[in-house]
Amino acid sequence: MKRLKLWLLIFIIGLLLDEYAKEGYFFNPYDILKPFTHEFLIVTLLCIEIIIHILEWIIKHIRQ
Repeated sequence: MKRLKLWLLIFIIGLLLDEYAKEGYFFNPYDILKPFTHEFLIVTLLCIEIIIHILEWIIKHIRQ
């Protein structure tokens, strides 16, 4: 799980940098709902990252 979280974070940072290089800004909230834009992918990956953290927290507290 640690590697998955690391790769997701690296991919998110790469998308932000690519967006800045191509468009001149890091994030445009109006593009979140347009499928397969940088913003859509960033939000999707952030949601996956949050879900992973929540699942890890739940598993950690169930085992105690």
